[in-house]
Amino acid sequence: SERPSDAPAAVALPVDAAVAQVVGGLQHTCARLADGRVFCWGSNHVGQLATAERFAQPTAAAGGVLWR
Repeated sequence: SERPSDAPAAVALPVDAAVAQVVGGLQHTCARLADGRVFCWGSNHVGQLATAERFAQPTAAAGGVLWR
């Protein structure tokens, strides 16, 4: 299991990814790609990553978050 950390860590995005924007929350981060896809990672204890799993995701996962 992954343990929370404040240290920077590399996150693998799709090979074809061109990141247009990155937004960080208190314990999670999301990247919007140039093609509109959104990938998020980090804490999901209150559903910040818009996935059904309620645990930290240490790798980037496609999400359905509302980007404003």
